[in-house]
Amino acid sequence: LLVSVLSCKKDLSLEESTIISNPTLAAELRNNKEKVVIGNRTYFLEAYIYRNFMPGAESGLICSIKLKDINNSPIPSAITLNHLYVINDVNIWKTNYDEIRTDNKLYIEGVVRQGPKWETKSSVDIVGEFKMGSEKYQILTKAQKIGEVY
Repeated sequence: LLVSVLSCKKDLSLEESTIISNPTLAAELRNNKEKVVIGNRTYFLEAYIYRNFMPGAESGLICSIKLKDINNSPIPSAITLNHLYVINDVNIWKTNYDEIRTDNKLYIEGVVRQGPKWETKSSVDIVGEFKMGSEKYQILTKAQKIGEVY
């Protein structure tokens, strides 16, 4: 049984989006697994990250993540999304979700907007934090290329 549970570290609860430079935290976040097993279910994170350069649009990062079951089973309603961390070298954008979509039972989708204006085509690592009951979990997806929309 493989479970990645957060230890009792400092409180990372957020009231708003924050960008910090912290090599230790960046390394800790990157140590998370790309799959999390809870009971007999295995979860993974699918991400899409980009900047919107259309006229009149805010050009900061936008990221959409989907928490999915590896066997395409419905996501239990007891799972909730908490925070998102986007790691660029030692810089971390940590934020609450602007929008959470649960209308598709095969995944939970979270969207964040107005992030930093990091270079497009660069790669970042993304960590989604979620809860099931009272337990917190973090799951990693590596080397996500920042796209662009015009």
